[in-house]
Amino acid sequence: MTQMSSDTATRSQHAQELMGKIEQRTAVVGIVGLGYVGLPLARAVMDAGYPVLGYDTDGEKIDAL
Repeated sequence: MTQMSSDTATRSQHAQELMGKIEQRTAVVGIVGLGYVGLPLARAVMDAGYPVLGYDTDGEKIDAL
């Protein structure tokens, strides 16, 4: 097997694994910035049944959550 086809097979395997996690709702969704866009987005993703990891550099915002 050539290097290119090996890389393609590996990517395909990773894609299938990711699709399985998405279908099972076990894929963790990361959201950077929990402002006026990130926070509602995090809530919508959580409401859809996915685990969410949010990140923000504003300590006061994090404390308020």
